[in-house]
Amino acid sequence: MRFLLPLAVLVLCIAGCGAPPERPAAATPAPAPAPAPTPAPVSAATPFPHEESSIAPDPAVRWGRLPNGARYAILRSAQPAGRLSLRLRIASGSLLESEPQRGLAHLLEHMAFNGSRHYAPGELIPALQRAGIGFGSAANAHTSFDETVYKIDLPDVRDETIVLGLTVLADQAGGLLIDPTEVERERGVVLAELRDREGPGQRLRDRELALTYAGTAVPTRQPIGLAATVAAATAEQLRDYYATWYRPERMMLSAVGDCDLDALEARIRTILGAATALGPVRPEPPLGALSPGLATAALHDAEAAGTAVRLTSLRERVAPADSLEARREQFLRDLGEAVLARRLDKLVESDPACPLQDGGGFSYQWLGLYLAGASGSAKPGRALDGLRLLAREYRRMAEHGPTASELQIEAAGVRAGLDAAVSQAASRPNRALAEALYDAVADRRVFINPQQQRVLGLELLASATPTAVRDAFQRGWDGRTRTTAIITGKDDLGPDGDRLVGEALTAALAEPVTAPSEAAAATWAYAVDARWDGALPAAQDTPWILGQANGITLAVMRTDFQPGQVLIRLRLPGRTGPRQAGLAELAGRAMLDGGLGKHPASQLAEVLAGTTLRFGGIAVEDGALVANASCAPKDLQRCLEVLRAWLNDAAWRPEAEARAKTPWLEALKAQTTDVEAMTWNTYAALTTPDAAWRRSATIDEAAATSFAGVRAWLAPLLHGQPLACAIVGDVDANQAMRLAAGILGGSRPAVPVAADPAAARAAL
Repeated sequence: MRFLLPLAVLVLCIAGCGAPPERPAAATPAPAPAPAPTPAPVSAATPFPHEESSIAPDPAVRWGRLPNGARYAILRSAQPAGRLSLRLRIASGSLLESEPQRGLAHLLEHMAFNGSRHYAPGELIPALQRAGIGFGSAANAHTSFDETVYKIDLPDVRDETIVLGLTVLADQAGGLLIDPTEVERERGVVLAELRDREGPGQRLRDRELALTYAGTAVPTRQPIGLAATVAAATAEQLRDYYATWYRPERMMLSAVGDCDLDALEARIRTILGAATALGPVRPEPPLGALSPGLATAALHDAEAAGTAVRLTSLRERVAPADSLEARREQFLRDLGEAVLARRLDKLVESDPACPLQDGGGFSYQWLGLYLAGASGSAKPGRALDGLRLLAREYRRMAEHGPTASELQIEAAGVRAGLDAAVSQAASRPNRALAEALYDAVADRRVFINPQQQRVLGLELLASATPTAVRDAFQRGWDGRTRTTAIITGKDDLGPDGDRLVGEALTAALAEPVTAPSEAAAATWAYAVDARWDGALPAAQDTPWILGQANGITLAVMRTDFQPGQVLIRLRLPGRTGPRQAGLAELAGRAMLDGGLGKHPASQLAEVLAGTTLRFGGIAVEDGALVANASCAPKDLQRCLEVLRAWLNDAAWRPEAEARAKTPWLEALKAQTTDVEAMTWNTYAALTTPDAAWRRSATIDEAAATSFAGVRAWLAPLLHGQPLACAIVGDVDANQAMRLAAGILGGSRPAVPVAADPAAARAAL
């Protein structure tokens, strides 16, 4: 029972959390907090991650520093061709605000598009639009706790367009006018954002942040700010913040696109290199010290869409320099968390009485903190049981680790992912690469390419034994600093809720956990002899090969702009309506959750772990049922076999129906307090009075749906209709046709092929 106390390390991830509590209800007494380790301040001497690591960076990236302290990274990429993505990250976020400045970092980001050295108020957006740069879609920005990022995607790489993009960014970095009239205009936009965020999600988030990060500045420095501060903000206050924190040494430009790097670098040095500091250097405000001890809380909001359970452990830690050992430690921990998530999936699937709907573990560095833990969604009225289950399974992983077979499943998935990343390396989008570059620098992580990642990943896998994973998983948490157990959302535990959470946690920590038993690996039960030697449709004067083969209609096109990827689309034409309202939604939510006749969903995921197959679910169109999937070329046969099995042997297990309907009903109930959602639903009901299946289901309609109804509705489409299949991607067209004909064909009526290839493609 060596991990009883630290157990409460399970956490919520920032992007999807509920919210923090107002007070640490059952906090254990603790000594006064020690000073928190504040991350090293940004300065002109701040190194690139690879300069303090033995890991070599991607050799295709060109790194540089300007005399004013600004840094840049540029990379040639042609996805898409003839375009350039620019990202300017400024290490200025809401954590740098003083109490009277709460919300100024975000308001300043808005002001960056409302007047600058080269563009008077009202001129910038028209100038961008004349160059083919849409405001919002291709020119935007965001502000978070520790950064503000300005983004421009250029439609071409002509010199004048590059100069335009860099000039806009340089103006935002140091040439804003911050005119009082424009401040007054823009504050209304930000206040509207604040109003839009009001609701159960934000209320719970506020309370949960206050509990989880007690003692630090995080709870009181949310990027959106305070309405009172924004309403009273002056141009002078904004200029003061701007001059203090928008300094060249705090700036990092990433540029990725299809252009000459020498010419681009010269423009960067000329334009961004002219930026200067507008004010004196000031010390960064401290993050604060975590309040130590254990805190438990039940945070109820009747309007919440569901209930979340979370166990979290936090400790103060400055992000370490990147190294092989640091990556190994996190990699092993990630493997343990993947096994934990798979175990929880099996429990949810196999036990109708399981109190959780889903769950998983995670660990990560954020700011000057390290968090580790797990979280899950509880079934209505089962939050305390869900917390106990989550704690028990987290402890089981920490004390006993994964079995050899569990680790093999995750390792197969890792290898498949590494291979897929290498094969798809040339199709990485410019904008994604630009964001990955500045993210890597901000996180002190060496930027490496997929080939390097594969070499490194395979080396790390070689050291991934069950014992190594267990030990790394154990080291992921620290119950000596701050630990929280939180239930948030719809479940109401009453006035003693905080105490009940503490008691549930105590009981879970006292319960012995046994080692998991080794299980035999399942094998794929739907293998098909894919050999088919019949005549294929003749090639046509079109990129597509269209025609019939073995009783199905096929359309195949080889493409080279997304190497290593294949997209598959099945279409079953037939009458899809009228139908009971909500059936299509239930089918779309639960088609995969029911698994196949010979493979429950969790087992199916294990069997397919070493593949790149991704099933996009089903969609209902007027006159057809459509299914989409994707995979790497090497997995095309298995992908087609899965689609065949889905057509012929979808299981529709009853527990999958409950798993699909519970969160669906909770989301619909939450809409009853959402004015925008209610307005749209009312409009949809008025415009489809005799066709309820064309709009979203109501609560009563959703509750009345069942798998029995879905099966009765889909049976004629799945089993009695002709089949059309389109395959597009990095494949040999004839080989793909033979595979599809052999696996999917042979027992279905054919769809007549239109004489016009365009009409045939439209039918698919």
